[in-house]
Amino acid sequence: MTTKNKILVVAAHSDDETFGCGGTIARHVRNNDKVFCISFTNGVGARFDNNKNEYEIKKRKASALKAQKILGFRWLEEYCADLPDNSLDTVSMLELIKIIEQAKKK
Repeated sequence: MTTKNKILVVAAHSDDETFGCGGTIARHVRNNDKVFCISFTNGVGARFDNNKNEYEIKKRKASALKAQKILGFRWLEEYCADLPDNSLDTVSMLELIKIIEQAKKK
């Protein structure tokens, strides 16, 4: 079966892709579409003090890789940014668009 479409899911942080459109991702994968995901933040920066951040970041990354395996998509980790968690409104739209455009070229 050949690939029909290439899909790019853009999330603020990992787990948004699963909670927000996990069913849609699974349907595209089942239809033999290639699905890729990127995220803009590590998802924990605003939640924990600096002593816990590294542990929580590693835990979230491991969960993201499990979701990737279960749903059948692929993280484009080289395009996942480390922008401020829960503060994307402080980042210029141009910077966000550049990240998306780089991922689309991949």
